[in-house]
Amino acid sequence: MSAYHVRGICPEFKCTGKLIPSLASELRDDPYYKKQYASTKIIPMVAREHTAQLTKEAAGKYQRDFEEGRINVLSCSTTFEMGVDVGELEATFLRNVPPETANYIQRAGRAGRRTSSTAFSVTFARRNSHDINFFNHPAEIISGKIRPPYVEINNDKIVQQHVNSANGRIWTSRYINTVPDKNWPAFRYYECQSCKHISLLKEPAVVGVVEQEEGGNEKPCPICSQMMRAKKFMVPIFGFSTALEEEPAVIRNTKLQRGYSSRIHFWGIGELDTYQKEQRKEKELFTAGRRVKAGYSPNGQLVVLNRGHNGAGLWVCRSCGFMKEYPTKPEHKNKWHQEARAT
Repeated sequence: MSAYHVRGICPEFKCTGKLIPSLASELRDDPYYKKQYASTKIIPMVAREHTAQLTKEAAGKYQRDFEEGRINVLSCSTTFEMGVDVGELEATFLRNVPPETANYIQRAGRAGRRTSSTAFSVTFARRNSHDINFFNHPAEIISGKIRPPYVEINNDKIVQQHVNSANGRIWTSRYINTVPDKNWPAFRYYECQSCKHISLLKEPAVVGVVEQEEGGNEKPCPICSQMMRAKKFMVPIFGFSTALEEEPAVIRNTKLQRGYSSRIHFWGIGELDTYQKEQRKEKELFTAGRRVKAGYSPNGQLVVLNRGHNGAGLWVCRSCGFMKEYPTKPEHKNKWHQEARAT
């Protein structure tokens, strides 16, 4: 419907139809919408969030309310894939393309499990390589191969995460673990105070030595050409610890709050073997009068950079690993509740 036209051509994209004249009085007298609102029962939307952070009691109540109609929309995490029966679920909306076919079947297959309803599933493809690939080839995610379930028992990180998540408790990290005669790997990065660009390099740095003493304190920003100041980050390869006297918190129904903001940055390409080197691809593109160099390579490395509140940084004791907001050097105790010297 349009108040204007050019030779009766429909302005809708790819529509080949023709516009026909219609009087406003005819539209006002059309009882279609009046009949719809008068004959259809208006149902309010009641939505709840269903995640692994809920207690068993709260999760069970949400499921019962959903089955009985008191809740008609559930916003769920991947914990809803298996082991939860919500009865006559009619529709699912996936906010991204699942990683594999098995995940897609579990999530989309939630709808229409009862014979009295017809399944309807919509998947939103985000603008990343994974989602766009299956948007262009949807049959691959729907009818792809499903490998048997397995548990990677040799992955120490996964085992440790399961141990840490036991009994529904949360421990707060207060210390970065230290190992005698070993240092945390540290590297230099540069931050532009003008445009806030961060440049990560694989230049080794020394924990406990200020950048002015190491040299190479500034370099020009590749974005705005202003001078960037050198900073450093360390890699906590020995893990974290809580304080001995601190009791773990009980998991509640609310979302966990992050202590500090963090961002993910690309840190370049790691070491490649002969086969991986053959997989590397590079291409130059020209867009809007500019040259863009694009590349693909295995073993890309990412860094989650925790810079403290407002990017001020963190102070870490080299002796016991106690950490606090920079620039304070607080008197503190080590994780065994013993007096420690700030270093």
